[in-house]
Amino acid sequence: MQNKLSHISKYDIILITGDNFVDHPSYGSAIIFKVLEKQGFKVGIISQPDYTNINDFTKLGKPRLFFGITSGHTDSMIANYSANKNPRDHKKIIPDKAVLVYANKIKEAYKDTTIVLGGIEASLRRLAHYDYWDNKVKNSIIVDSRADFIVYGMGEAQIVEIAQRLDNGEPANEINNVRGAVIARNNIDFLDNYIALPSNDEIKKSKQKFNQAFVITQENMNPFTAKPLVQGHGNRYVIQLPPSMPLTAKEMDSIYDLNYTRNNSPDVVKFSITAHRGCCGACSFCS
Repeated sequence: MQNKLSHISKYDIILITGDNFVDHPSYGSAIIFKVLEKQGFKVGIISQPDYTNINDFTKLGKPRLFFGITSGHTDSMIANYSANKNPRDHKKIIPDKAVLVYANKIKEAYKDTTIVLGGIEASLRRLAHYDYWDNKVKNSIIVDSRADFIVYGMGEAQIVEIAQRLDNGEPANEINNVRGAVIARNNIDFLDNYIALPSNDEIKKSKQKFNQAFVITQENMNPFTAKPLVQGHGNRYVIQLPPSMPLTAKEMDSIYDLNYTRNNSPDVVKFSITAHRGCCGACSFCS
């Protein structure tokens, strides 16, 4: 079984999304798919996998560079529950806390693979955060998912840079300076001119520290002035690098002019709802 799971895929990158994949620029996962493809990478899509086992997660094999994971255009908890925490009246296609579930399934199948998280669900949990559903402060999702990167904000530039640097042979744990990304490291010797946030433990104990961390984070969302933010999580550090620089009009036009089929791709492992790209300002490759 292990030999079967460990084979290398024909794909450089495999994206996993909680949405039905449609190759259209109103879908964030389609945009990420196309910008990576434009750079010469072969990209596979696993759409709405069956999360009760690892079978759907292994159908395309292990990608050469990384798995990219998003819950889709909507936070999975909002998709599955009302604001009063009542289950919505539909079949649950996306699991609760989908990004964590998908990442854990990938780690179950391929322990040593690189994982990049993106989309609204991951982006809004990139640092220690208050979880409404459990009424408690939770760790950064990069810690609990054991992922290598979170891509936040509009993710076109970051995802291409990560892919190219991995393709050039840089180890994932040595890529420390991608704007618009979050990483977790055992030390911060490589950083200078950063801001230390109240630690995960501190904000769990103090609402004042939580608020302080929130304000500092919001003050460092301008890509022209932001500094790296560092937040202790036990013996590790979660590092939010400054946001990526905004795309020029020409760059934006080139992305939306790519050869989208405006249809479901035949190369998708597909299992179905429709959606649109989220626009909360925190999403990356959400669709």
